[in-house]
Amino acid sequence: LSDMRMPELDGVSFYDILKDTNPAQARSLAFITGDTLSRRVSEFLATTDSPYIEKPFMPDDVRELVNRVMSRKNV
Repeated sequence: LSDMRMPELDGVSFYDILKDTNPAQARSLAFITGDTLSRRVSEFLATTDSPYIEKPFMPDDVRELVNRVMSRKNV
């Protein structure tokens, strides 16, 4: 799980680095965001088809997100 907004390295940059070094791991990445209104974030999430949840979220939301990631790994 990665937040989209982090100091020094944001979620998009983290994904890009991971995709270049280990594409299978990049497919296992999911995001937490409070910023789906920004064009960069919404386009990134749409083009990568990465699972995500928006803040604020509940524990069940995290469980569902992890289940979605695990389902992607089995495809």
